Amino acid sequence: MKNDILLIIKGFFIGIAKILPGVSGSLLAISFGVYEKAIEAISCFFKGIKNHIFFLGKLGCGILLAIVLCSNFVLYMLDHFYLPTIFLFVGLISGGIPSLFQKFDLHQKRNKFILFFIFLFVFISFLALKLDTYEFHGKVLDYLYLFFLGLIDAFTMIVPGLSGTLIFLMLGSYSFLMHLFSDAFFLLFHNPFIILFFCLGIFVGIFFTAKMMTFLLKNYSSFIYTIITGFMISSLFLLIVQNIKFMTNIVSFISCFIYSFLGYFIARKME
Repeated sequence: MKNDILLIIKGFFIGIAKILPGVSGSLLAISFGVYEKAIEAISCFFKGIKNHIFFLGKLGCGILLAIVLCSNFVLYMLDHFYLPTIFLFVGLISGGIPSLFQKFDLHQKRNKFILFFIFLFVFISFLALKLDTYEFHGKVLDYLYLFFLGLIDAFTMIVPGLSGTLIFLMLGSYSFLMHLFSDAFFLLFHNPFIILFFCLGIFVGIFFTAKMMTFLLKNYSSFIYTIITGFMISSLFLLIVQNIKFMTNIVSFISCFIYSFLGYFIARKME
């Protein structure tokens, strides 16, 4: 019973990390020692199905509770304390980078690292061009887009170091999804297809991404962590550039620096 409660609590904290822009829930899962077991349970689900259902069910229960209960709180913080909240996330992202550098030999793979960094920087910059807030209109393309967002959510949920919420911010879909999470029970009775298409994208994405990550981490771990690190650094740079314009005076600059340092300190302690 004690281990079951602990697993739900771990899932709850992973869920909170999942809805924070720039924070990777999978990195927190690694810190809690449940990442590899979760990947194995998903990719080899039908081998020992009973144990995998219990494990994923308890972990997933904690994650779901956090998403439903904390979504409105995160939106409130972004609405009323935007800069401190964002730069706290900047620090949280920064705190996860040193551990990723330990996953590969930068000196031997410097050229590959630079190449992938440039590629990912250009790719993320392209995503950042669309900063308009997404609105749901009930058209066929909207439901397909929900499925696509579910695929992104699943991919970033499984791949360590990638933040789905940061990508959703860049796509202008973050606020829409946060309201989707907080109003999930309401939508189940009024328009369940919104939840259905998003969840379908998640389930499809999780299955294929878990299979892919199991293979890649076994055979090309250094290569994969190079990509993940490049993604994190470029995302961090763009997040700072997009928000530095809101620092109107020296007080806001100093406070943002303090919150960034606090986020970095918390992230390092969590690892």
